[in-house]
Amino acid sequence: VTFRIYKNLRFQREKLALFTSIIFNPMIISLGAFGILIFNRPHISENANVIFFSCFIFSNLIPVLTVLILKKTGRISDLDASRKEQRFMPLFLGIVYSGIGFLVLNSLDAGNLTQGLMFCYMINTIII
Repeated sequence: VTFRIYKNLRFQREKLALFTSIIFNPMIISLGAFGILIFNRPHISENANVIFFSCFIFSNLIPVLTVLILKKTGRISDLDASRKEQRFMPLFLGIVYSGIGFLVLNSLDAGNLTQGLMFCYMINTIII
């Protein structure tokens, strides 16, 4: 009986951990942050949807596709790039994507905070 209770509690903890991992995934958090910065304003820009889509493209879609391609071509062994020597390419490309995203947001005249967040993603990746 005790073993079954322990096993059930362990299963529940694993489910909670998986749920938490999904909800607090950096991709979801970044998209939510961009959404708040773009749409939670007294005056929403006329091109807010284009700005949001650009944020999605450069901070989520292209990086995820890149990691999948790197995995498929064998440049990284797993989706987390667990081996230190395999991390340079995904991180470098992430910096490039954030930099291009920042320039796109600047050309779209996105709000300073939105541009700043994209810039911070780039700088943060450089520091890492």
